Amino acid sequence: MGVSNHDLERLRRAMSLALKGCFAVEPNPPVGCVLEKDGTVVGRGWHTAYGGPHAEIEALRKAG
Repeated sequence: MGVSNHDLERLRRAMSLALKGCFAVEPNPPVGCVLEKDGTVVGRGWHTAYGGPHAEIEALRKAG
């Protein structure tokens, strides 16, 4: 089972979001999250500050 181009694009988006948190979340690693439903992105998020909500929580909030 391989990784599809679609999966790679979502990973790229998540990594791009993670970069927004660089240096603000140390000692935690920067993390980005992309949530998708039926082929449509419904939420995005990143860990914005040390001690703050993580990327997954932010993405879930935005997804509703």
